[in-house]
Amino acid sequence: MTFHPDMLIIVPSRGRPQSLPRMIDAWAGTGAFEDNAALLFACDADDPTIDGYQDAYRAALARQTDRVLL
Repeated sequence: MTFHPDMLIIVPSRGRPQSLPRMIDAWAGTGAFEDNAALLFACDADDPTIDGYQDAYRAALARQTDRVLL
């Protein structure tokens, strides 16, 4: 099944993959995930820390929600 959020928040980021878990936790604390909202982290393909974003994304999927996109 494909998820179609009512609200999509786009979060631009570069060089800060360590901030993803904190942002996801803060967003989850608002209850927005339950209100059919999602976060989309937009990263540049040439970001030297892109692997860190991918790791943080996989961790978010494993522990929290499928409403985080990368």
